[in-house]
Amino acid sequence: MKTNCFSFLRRLLSDERGQSMVWVGVSLTALLGLSGLTLDVGHAYVVRSQLQSVVNAAALTGVGGLPSASNAQGDVSSFEAKANNPNWGTVTSPPATVKCLDALLPTGQSCSGALLNAVQVTESVNVPTFFMRIFGYTTLPVAATATATPAEARPWIVEIILDTTPSMGQTDTNCGTKGNSVTAEECALQGIQGMLGKLNPCPPGVKSCDFTNANIRFGLMSFPNIQTTDAPDNYSTCSGSINFQPYSTPVPPVAGSTAPYTYLTYTGASTLNLTYLSTYGASDMDQYGFYTNWYSSTTKSGLNPSSTLVQAIGRSADSVNPCLREPNVTHSEVTSFAQVIYAAQTNLIAEQVAHPIVNNLPTHTAIVFLSDGQANALAQDYPADGNAVSSPSGSSTGMNVNGKTQLNSNLATPTGMYPSGIDACQQAITAAQYAASQGTRVYTVAYGSEVGGCLYYAGGTGGFTSTVKTGTGGSTNTGIGSDIDQTSGSPLVSSGSPLIVTGTLNVPMTSITDVVPCNVITNMASDLAYFYSDANQELSGGASGLNAVDLSCTSKDNPTLTSLSDIFQGIYGSLTSARLIPNAIFTNSNN
Repeated sequence: MKTNCFSFLRRLLSDERGQSMVWVGVSLTALLGLSGLTLDVGHAYVVRSQLQSVVNAAALTGVGGLPSASNAQGDVSSFEAKANNPNWGTVTSPPATVKCLDALLPTGQSCSGALLNAVQVTESVNVPTFFMRIFGYTTLPVAATATATPAEARPWIVEIILDTTPSMGQTDTNCGTKGNSVTAEECALQGIQGMLGKLNPCPPGVKSCDFTNANIRFGLMSFPNIQTTDAPDNYSTCSGSINFQPYSTPVPPVAGSTAPYTYLTYTGASTLNLTYLSTYGASDMDQYGFYTNWYSSTTKSGLNPSSTLVQAIGRSADSVNPCLREPNVTHSEVTSFAQVIYAAQTNLIAEQVAHPIVNNLPTHTAIVFLSDGQANALAQDYPADGNAVSSPSGSSTGMNVNGKTQLNSNLATPTGMYPSGIDACQQAITAAQYAASQGTRVYTVAYGSEVGGCLYYAGGTGGFTSTVKTGTGGSTNTGIGSDIDQTSGSPLVSSGSPLIVTGTLNVPMTSITDVVPCNVITNMASDLAYFYSDANQELSGGASGLNAVDLSCTSKDNPTLTSLSDIFQGIYGSLTSARLIPNAIFTNSNN
């Protein structure tokens, strides 16, 4: 019996059959564990990548709240609440860290007394596992950090051009919140306030700056022009009556000119000193009409109440109304804006020549133009032929022939070439293109652009007709074309009339029927990326016919920016932006 048992045990121990099954089992268990590890770690890596994208964007968003730490942290928190994915797991989002970094300041400056200039955002999440929980690992921790700072924006010189004709004095009941009771001009100024209130002109972290080192500077012009003696009503007295004056016609500036735009003196039946500078005579603007002192970190609006520019545009967030006002007019068709574009470009060039380099970077110029685009001034809205024209410096800065003003529309063979009392819309496109050809970025905002109204008035006081309407706002209007003398019914046949703009255009204009306000303002923009439209305007008195809002006037490149407040924030974003920097700069700072 013992022999049989030992024999059985020896056979059992020496039998190798079935051992491979054991190894397969062990190997499958290890392989399953490795596969699970790969899947769980891979999932965690994907979540980590997505988390990094969120903190990058959150940090960039927080920069918009600087130099206020609470505003920056609030912006970050609001963004995180919308962007974090609950499917990741439980996300931990401590308040953003905000401080001033010496490394971001100009050479020789420190953070002592300077403004906060950097935001760091960190988030972490415990990512649930799928397979690793078999081995006791139910989550994998991942974290991401990003640091952002205001970009060292290339220095900008910006001229704002605002329409202050009668249509801007009507109430827009759809400005911002439905039912608001502000005029169209106040609505436009609120948009400008929102842009300037976020644009600190100083380099990142610098508490104060002047014309030598300000990254951004702004000027303000408006049309129609006004007498120089009336200008203080726009910013100082905030009262009084400003009367409409004939449109002065500045000469298009020569590239590289150092001569500033100056008011023009017309001597005829009376002496008129006319300017497009809304704040003419202000002591805190430079000789070219620009400001660097509009910003404040201590007011709700972000605007400095001592700045003349701010006094003109107002501070709605601080319950302070604007002083800028519309001139009184004797008739409604008083819009023309080629002239103010040439005036603005004159000052932009001169300012750029005076400050070609700021903070070691070349300066760039821009125009921000806002209007409905209905250029319809009468020929009688210009100084009469024969009036002498001069400028304070004694140089001839007015458009003139042999020292006398002369409109091309009043020549024996009238033309719509600048300066002319006809074809004002086409002249505006040409003026804006001229500015763009000299390197100026031209932003244009069509605000309640009408279906028609680029008018020709025969003889200044006779009958008129308009270009063919467009859009959906005035379907009953037919229009019969431009440059027809209704008195005689005959077309004005001449070498320059009708003037059809040719060349590189944003939208085609092949006949006079294409010359409508929306197309005009679109083609004034130096690129479609810089054209914006707010077709939501609802005037309290209503509008019909050629004055109806062109509902088809939209921006292809900026389709979501359809209110003035959003549009000006879009312009703000294109003038300056935030940038990400290495986290180590923030971590290693002692501030």
